[in-house]
Amino acid sequence: MRFQQSISSIRTPIYIIAFPDITRIKERVAKISNGLDKLEILRLWVNHFNELKVEDPDELKSKWESSI
Repeated sequence: MRFQQSISSIRTPIYIIAFPDITRIKERVAKISNGLDKLEILRLWVNHFNELKVEDPDELKSKWESSI
């Protein structure tokens, strides 16, 4: 993280963490979701068909949608 913060760039980094779409994992992540929101980390859920579902705080939505 220190190295990433010391680099100046036009683009803002987007941090992503991916999890399998399993109820047990979702329950654990729900306990720390406020912390992930404060750290501005997007959550990706991968189901058994390898489809992705993005879970993110509203203020991050414009940041990652504009960089796609």
